[in-house]
Amino acid sequence: MEPFALVLIPVVALAAGASVGSFLNGLIHNIPHGLKTGSSKQANCPDCNRPLKIPIVSWLIQRGKCRGCGGRLPRRIPVVETLTAAVFLALGLLFFPKIGIIGGIALATLAALMIAANFIDFDHLILPDSITLGGIGAGLFFSVAAPTIQSADSWLGGLFAGLFGATFGFVLLWLIATVAKLMFGKIHHEFSSPVEFSIAQPGGEDAPILIKLGSELTYEWQDVFYRFWDKARLETSEVLFNGELRPVTERFEMFKNGFMIDGVKTRLNHVEKVSGQCSSAMIPREVIGHGNVKFVAMIGAFLGWKAVLVSVAAAFCMVPLIRIFYRVRRRFFRSGGVPAPFPVVAGPKVPFSPLLSLGTLVFLYFLL
Repeated sequence: MEPFALVLIPVVALAAGASVGSFLNGLIHNIPHGLKTGSSKQANCPDCNRPLKIPIVSWLIQRGKCRGCGGRLPRRIPVVETLTAAVFLALGLLFFPKIGIIGGIALATLAALMIAANFIDFDHLILPDSITLGGIGAGLFFSVAAPTIQSADSWLGGLFAGLFGATFGFVLLWLIATVAKLMFGKIHHEFSSPVEFSIAQPGGEDAPILIKLGSELTYEWQDVFYRFWDKARLETSEVLFNGELRPVTERFEMFKNGFMIDGVKTRLNHVEKVSGQCSSAMIPREVIGHGNVKFVAMIGAFLGWKAVLVSVAAAFCMVPLIRIFYRVRRRFFRSGGVPAPFPVVAGPKVPFSPLLSLGTLVFLYFLL
C-alpha cells in the first residue's frame, strides 16, 4: 500500500466513523419512540432537542450535561461515536486493500446498522424492522455493487449469494427459535399462597394489555402471545369477567385472541377486565426474539451463508459466558449494596444481537 494511502485511510475512516456515530445516536434515541430522524445528521439532547455540534467533545466539555437545559446526556453518546469510529478504522485498515471502496462502504454500512440495532436491543430488547429489513435491502444492493464481499466474481453471482444468504439466515434462525420455543418456551410460577391477578388495559385503547400476577410480576399481552398457538394457564377456582363471577372447575386458559374456561371460549374484545386469585401460572415466552431472525437474514444478505453459520455458531458459544457473567455480577455487585458496573438489561433477559454481531466480526477477521 502507498504511504499516502496509509495516512489517508485512517483519517477518512475516523472522520467518517465519528460522523456516522453521531447520526446513529439520533437513530438509537428516535426509532424506538417512533420519532422521525429529522434533517440534522448530528445527535441532539434527548430532553430539549438541542443539537450537539461535536457530540463526544460536547459530552466531555459539559461533563455529560446539556448546555441548553442542563439535563444529563446519555453515556451512550460518546460510546457510540467512539465505537463507530474505531470499527470504521479497523475495517479500513484490514479490508480496504482487498475489497475496494464500494466493498469498504458496504462493510461500514453493515457495521453501522449492527451498532444501532445492538444499542436499541440493549435499551429496549427490540430490533426495529426499519433497521433489519432495510439492512436486508442494503445488503442485496451491495452484493450487486460489490460482489467481492460475497466472494463472487460478477454482480449476478453476488445477487444470488445475497438472496441465498438472506433466505438461509432467516430459515436457520427461525427453525432454531421454533425448536427453542417448544423446548424452553414456558415460565412456571408457583405461589406459596394464592395471589391476586388481573388482566386489563389501564392506559386506554392504545396502551398495551397487562397481565399482573401479584405485586411483582407483570407481562404485556403482545409479548406473551406472539404465535397463534401460544397458551397461558392460571390455576384458579373462579374468575371475574367484567365484574361477573364465573366458576372454574377444570382450567382457565388464555390465548392470543381470547380466554377459555372449562372449554368455553370468550373473545378478547368482549372483555374489559379479568381478575381473581391464582395459586400458579404458566406463561409462554419467546426464547429467541424474531427480530434476531431478520437480523441474521441481514447478515446473510451482506456476507452470505457462511457468515450466517459462523455468526450463529459463535453467538451460541458465547451464551454460557454471558450466563456466567450475570451470575458473577449478581453475586459480587448486588450483595452488600455495592452498585454493579453495568446496568441489568430488562431483568433476566439478555439481548442476542450483540453476540451475533461479535460472531460476524469473527467471520470477517478470519474468513473474509
